[in-house]
Amino acid sequence: MPTKERIVEYPEQYIYSSANNYADGKFLMTEITLSPTLIINDETKMDCALRILEKSEKACLISNSIKAVVKLDPTVQVGVSV
Repeated sequence: MPTKERIVEYPEQYIYSSANNYADGKFLMTEITLSPTLIINDETKMDCALRILEKSEKACLISNSIKAVVKLDPTVQVGVSV
């Protein structure tokens, strides 16, 4: 069943989330995956770019304040931003 206006009303609409039935018909988000894309112009800086993304996730106030597990799935691309 599709969602209306990006509002999730039914558990079967949580296809790409980790929302679990918690209690009294409420849902609890147990896992969040962050998927940032970083575009760099020098391929030799790829490792550095990944380390910076990992450090920024570890220092994130929001990630450190929630109960859910936060996973980082970054993409680093070499090229020019559009």
